[in-house]
Amino acid sequence: MTISATVSGSAGPRSSASFLAGGISIYDINSGSVDDKRIVETISVDGGERVQLLVSGRRPASLSVRSLSIDYTREDNGGGGGTPIDLCQTVPGDQERECPDSAVSVYSVPIPRDVANVTITGSGSATVVGDNSKVAVEVAGVRDVVLASATSNGTLSFSETYEDLSPSASSDELTLSIETTGLAGARLDGVTIWKDTDGDGFTDQRERIGFETAFYGRISTDPLDPDTDGDGLDDEEEIGEFVSEEQADFVNGELHSVEQEFYRLNSHPDQIDTDGDRLNDSVEAGNWTVAVVNRNNAMYRWNSTEQLHPGESRETVNFTSSPLFSDTDLDGLTDYEEKVRYHTDPESRVTYEITREHQEHVINSVVDVEDEYESTTFPQAHQHYVNSLQRTNFVDDEDWNPDSVSELETWELDDGTDDFDFVTADGYQEREPGFGQFSFTALDGSERADVWLPNEAELNRGLDMWDPDSDDDGLTDGQEVHGIPEYGRAEYTLPGTARTVTTTFARYTLDESGTDPTDADTDSDGWWDGWIGVYGAGRSDTVILYRENLQSGDGISGHEIVENQVGLHEVTEAPSTRGADIDNDGTNEVSNTSRRTPLGNRSYFGQ
Repeated sequence: MTISATVSGSAGPRSSASFLAGGISIYDINSGSVDDKRIVETISVDGGERVQLLVSGRRPASLSVRSLSIDYTREDNGGGGGTPIDLCQTVPGDQERECPDSAVSVYSVPIPRDVANVTITGSGSATVVGDNSKVAVEVAGVRDVVLASATSNGTLSFSETYEDLSPSASSDELTLSIETTGLAGARLDGVTIWKDTDGDGFTDQRERIGFETAFYGRISTDPLDPDTDGDGLDDEEEIGEFVSEEQADFVNGELHSVEQEFYRLNSHPDQIDTDGDRLNDSVEAGNWTVAVVNRNNAMYRWNSTEQLHPGESRETVNFTSSPLFSDTDLDGLTDYEEKVRYHTDPESRVTYEITREHQEHVINSVVDVEDEYESTTFPQAHQHYVNSLQRTNFVDDEDWNPDSVSELETWELDDGTDDFDFVTADGYQEREPGFGQFSFTALDGSERADVWLPNEAELNRGLDMWDPDSDDDGLTDGQEVHGIPEYGRAEYTLPGTARTVTTTFARYTLDESGTDPTDADTDSDGWWDGWIGVYGAGRSDTVILYRENLQSGDGISGHEIVENQVGLHEVTEAPSTRGADIDNDGTNEVSNTSRRTPLGNRSYFGQ
């Protein structure tokens, strides 16, 4: 039997390694190193004898064997001396007998008991001649399986991963061997055995070398910990897939399209909060539940503790966001703000149907009326209407508002620019478009309205965008920030005609500097800022928002007035007094409603 192989290895002091065939040394290394040394050795064996090929040694010596081939010959005793005849070779005619079966050990690798996964890859070629002949590459030890086999000439290739070895491994050694039967031979060009100690889907070597990424460069992970950063996501979940993409890059000062290969991260495996938005990566990737209210089978608003209206039902939905971007949907709100403060979907710029309703029946409505006035010969009426847009904060120079009427005409609401808790009268959608559409009769008999305060403006001031009256003092947050508009009507006669037009406009009766929407008693005089309120109004048990028809039956309804809630007292003793000069005597008045009245639960506007 003639053995041909290529060996590489090294040995230090008091160490050695050997390549053995049937207990006979084919090649020894006792010191120094050797690289791709070709060896050819012939040994005598009896017919049918199994010859085991092994690599053994004393650490720290190492020896690898590749490009292994085996030829068999026999002596012809018919006379006149021995004439060698090659067996297991492709020759014309029939050979006298088949080759004996052989089992050649190629690798024997120790596998520590703490290793979770092992991956074996390799390639080579098979030569198979005659019936009932075959070649197989097998692995034994921690797993006993056939990696690849062939019954005809061709290539051998294999790549297998064996998972969860530690609990069930019967051996702590892995042996790779080539098994031939009949007229067959095999050659392995290369075999690689990878260990994945922590079982996260990446080999130990890959985790130590690192992963090339598009934005973070090369990053490494801990091969002994499947969750390197401890954020609840395994490294494999965070690193994502390996991709090849065309990307723009400068080559010798010129812009070219260059193919680049990298791992596309789902999140950073060594950072608990990749995008720095105060949400753990596992929270963003794993999604969270949000309670919502459906109206007419559409997700209408977030579900607070408020009562349901006809056609409404409660439901729990799941929202998720990207761990790579602090504002996943690019709506100006961080994912953290959307989860914790807004209760909106970070992957959608418009989460709830209430925003679409406000777009159609609030923003588009006031724009349509403004267009109508602008096209008429009523410049005075048009100017009054534009002033009203400013007084109700539909047009403002704040970052979250359109700063001109022309910008308002193309304004698109989203989760940040909407005003979730904007208060209107019931059924406002069916009213005549214009400012009269949003007005309601307050408890002092005046026609009043809420003031538009976008969600982002509320967030910036520390207010609750789902609570129209954050400090529960009887004034909406918008009214306290920008002042209370009182609505009035004016009649205009069309030039050259006897036709008159009645129009609703907004004018202020409260100091435009406003009061503090987070303090029920801004001037600390012992009385609430709000000077109108109701008891038991719809969604709260205390003095809260005023509006038409919040409650029917025994509660306040329609244009009813509760006299003891509209009583006033003059403010002269407190510094920086607030209020309204109701009787035009030059002194502001505030409500007789004592601050000692329980504030109770906050209210919610969901109409």
